[in-house]
Amino acid sequence: MTIRHGRSRAVGVSPEILAAGLSLADLGLYVKVEQLQDVLEGDVTVDAVVQALVHGATGPVPGSTAEDLRAGVERLVRWGIYTL
Repeated sequence: MTIRHGRSRAVGVSPEILAAGLSLADLGLYVKVEQLQDVLEGDVTVDAVVQALVHGATGPVPGSTAEDLRAGVERLVRWGIYTL
């Protein structure tokens, strides 16, 4: 499955990610974080990811506060999807 949004790069979502039981919101956040691979460099932290999401480096995240985004990224880390 490939999800496309605007002119951002296409993000492939593996069957393992789909089978992880993510909510739609967390799946959308996963796609946004994957797109950040083109923007963030070096040692990436949760703070850096949240700042990039808040400031729209890959497009806006509608209806999300910094706290919501931090909680979502931390869930993805806790589930072993990312190591930050």
